[in-house]
Amino acid sequence: MRSKQAPKSKVQEIPDGNFLLTVFWTDEAGLRQRTRHEYPTQKAAGKDELKAMQRIENGLPPFPETREEPWTVAEVLAYYHEHHVPDARPRSQVLLKAQRKRLEDFLGDYEAARELNYDALVRYRRNRKEESRRRREKPLSDVTVKKELSHLRAALRYAKVNGKIEAHVFERLDRNMRQSLFPNEDESKGRILEDADFEAILAEMSPQYHAPLRLARLTGMRKGEVCALDWSNVTRDKLSLTVSKTGPREIALTDDMKALLPPRQLVGGLVFRAPEGGSLYASLGAAWDRARRAAGLPWARVHDLRHSAATELERIVGRTEMSIALGMSPATAARYGGHQKVERGRAAFARVAEDRARRQEIQNQNSKN
Repeated sequence: MRSKQAPKSKVQEIPDGNFLLTVFWTDEAGLRQRTRHEYPTQKAAGKDELKAMQRIENGLPPFPETREEPWTVAEVLAYYHEHHVPDARPRSQVLLKAQRKRLEDFLGDYEAARELNYDALVRYRRNRKEESRRRREKPLSDVTVKKELSHLRAALRYAKVNGKIEAHVFERLDRNMRQSLFPNEDESKGRILEDADFEAILAEMSPQYHAPLRLARLTGMRKGEVCALDWSNVTRDKLSLTVSKTGPREIALTDDMKALLPPRQLVGGLVFRAPEGGSLYASLGAAWDRARRAAGLPWARVHDLRHSAATELERIVGRTEMSIALGMSPATAARYGGHQKVERGRAAFARVAEDRARRQEIQNQNSKN
């Protein structure tokens, strides 16, 4: 009886510039098989080579079985929504279903693995904007189309991981192609909002929004945290944040921060109120959007104020203290940190730095005693 031959694999470059992965293996009947797959990069071929050899060791074929009839984009989206989207939050499910319909209307008939290419994605962006103009709707933003394409990318990746398709268009895009489809996506660390840009945006906004935005820039508070700040959470020396996505935390108040707070109310209530008495949350976001465009800074986000604060605080007290002060996990702090240094000449977070020095001094004295 012949002994079972060990599996073998090799990756080689072919004339068209792609890379061919060849796997030799023995099936359950003892017959020697050869399977070949083509990849746009050597790295992609190498990854699948490791996965193929692992599958063979586990008694499986080197590659997941795919049906003979190729999947269309519409079928990939349906599969993604059936198996993955139900795990999303209800509000996210509504948005994803709306995005799915738009993608299916324009791209649904394309074969997901081979026919769908970069040119088709570019046409999708153009057609979506032309459709919006024809209907005389509000101008379609790049962010909206970017989210729709991100949805498509997630669905294609999910289908490939689960063996429904062998490859997809987003694996074949170079850097320039990705940048044209997903503007600023590589800037995952966010942007620093310089003083001049920040003041230019404030100049286009009503004065009622100036104080909460300046406080957000000094403290690193999120928009929701500033708008939900209650007088019951404000003491002489600190802010105690109870409404926060990362849990309760405290912020030491400097004189600059105290000067931004309005006159204290005798009874509790929101620190920053809309003229009609409610929360500023919705109107502040809309006012910021109008102001940043009027100032010629359409990329600027309210959340960039938090990035600016993180950079300043890391420079003064270090990343660990920064992550504690802003309520960040170590991983998030590492992503926020490392920005270009912004020398604003402001003693932001001075009290945090002083507290740190005072604690160190007390520890030194205790160690001597």
